[in-house]
Amino acid sequence: MSAVSSLLAIALQMRGLRKRYGDQEVVCGIDLTIAAGECFGLLGPNGAGKTTTLKLCLGLIDPDEGDANLLGYEVPARAREARAQVGVAAIPVLVLTGLAFAALGLAVNALASGYDFFSYYPTLVLTPMMMLSGVFFPVEQLPGPIQLAAAVLPLHHAVQLVRPLLSGTAPAAPLLHAEVLAGYAAPGFYVATVLTRKRLAA
Repeated sequence: MSAVSSLLAIALQMRGLRKRYGDQEVVCGIDLTIAAGECFGLLGPNGAGKTTTLKLCLGLIDPDEGDANLLGYEVPARAREARAQVGVAAIPVLVLTGLAFAALGLAVNALASGYDFFSYYPTLVLTPMMMLSGVFFPVEQLPGPIQLAAAVLPLHHAVQLVRPLLSGTAPAAPLLHAEVLAGYAAPGFYVATVLTRKRLAA
């Protein structure tokens, strides 16, 4: 394999990446190679340096030591060219999804009679929604009537918007999915506001 083809087979390579903020070293000398086509998850607790590492790989911030190669472009030297090759989920889609679920959460909060009430929300609402919305497996594998039920769930429309963007393709019927999410967010916040005011006035 030639040096060029070998380089193209590597999607991301980090070489001794370090980043400090004052006396605190946030990223401590990461060496990592991710092959093209490989699916890789970056996990860790809050403050572990996940976001900082991603910013270093994209050239959004400069490392104190080390460098990276993203899709054949040296970072930070050619960071702008590297970022042009990377697909990112549109922030407005994520904000709209967040607003839709925030409205639902605020309404549940206004109706809660006590702390234990909140245990019903994940069990009876969120978990079934995740199972029916294409998060873990395609909705097309579900029976027809359940597919119809899934079509009214906000998470289903969020998945239909975000998943294609992450894979670098355009979502089908994006306006429909966005309208459904907006339809949950706007009336949801109105209902949540009315319920919260009623709760506070009681």
